[in-house]
Amino acid sequence: MLPVYKEVNKFWPELRKKLNEERQAVGKIAKYKFYIARKNPDPQHKPDEEYLFPAIYTLTPVTYDVTDGTTGAQIRVGLYDGIHRDKDFEEMRFKRVMVFNRDEGILALDLTTPEHQQIFEYLEMHPKNENGMFRDKNIPALFCRIDELKEAKTRLRKNEMRGQTIMVATRMGEAEVRNFSAAMNWNELEDYEILKDRMIELADKDPEFFRKFVDDPSMEYKAVARRAIDANIISWNPVESKFTWTANNSVLAVLDRNAAGKHIDGLSDWLITSKNGPEVYKKIKSLLTGKA
Repeated sequence: MLPVYKEVNKFWPELRKKLNEERQAVGKIAKYKFYIARKNPDPQHKPDEEYLFPAIYTLTPVTYDVTDGTTGAQIRVGLYDGIHRDKDFEEMRFKRVMVFNRDEGILALDLTTPEHQQIFEYLEMHPKNENGMFRDKNIPALFCRIDELKEAKTRLRKNEMRGQTIMVATRMGEAEVRNFSAAMNWNELEDYEILKDRMIELADKDPEFFRKFVDDPSMEYKAVARRAIDANIISWNPVESKFTWTANNSVLAVLDRNAAGKHIDGLSDWLITSKNGPEVYKKIKSLLTGKA
């Protein structure tokens, strides 16, 4: 923890508890990314020299104030490094946080050491920390903590979901693939292998969307809507933003003007939510069965 000297680093219990919990949650290593790079102006620079970093970057302010959450008093925060005395002169000294060129803007802290634990607390409260406890929005943020554990868990969760969705997509039979394709407003009459490959590619690129789409009850309604258009049972008029029965040109449903390009989704929502929707849905399915 940050050393206390007189009123420097004299934190209230709630803040001390929060700092300890934050440090424990991070684990053994904490990494910070400093926004100190600049583009290399040399058009003939090497591939690994696209960005330039200063030889040494020193974080300022060296000390700063935070407001006591219980009393409202201002508490000075700094990496206290003792007292410098010269005859009648006395001055507190503070260490500085420096980032070197070789580290390319990344500062790594070993939180098993007391010195780095102090720097961690200092950086977590610094006003220039983009996601810090006491971020000062009146000045530009110059660094942030990279939550590697959180990012790793997020990547792991995404990879697990990707694997699961690809498995689901791979196991789908031809009828399911064509139903999915129709609901996506694809041409379901294409070759089965092409449609399945396209579907698996979607499951790989956007597993979250794929999962939600497959589990959404409206998928069946979207498939029916697309098939009804293909079978010429209903017609879509984009100018008037309405669906009509093709046989007699009577109005089936009028959609919002903003539905252009999403008319299949719009009709699906109408079939689900409108008073006459269930009855119309049954009629369309019956007509589709008759044309099969």
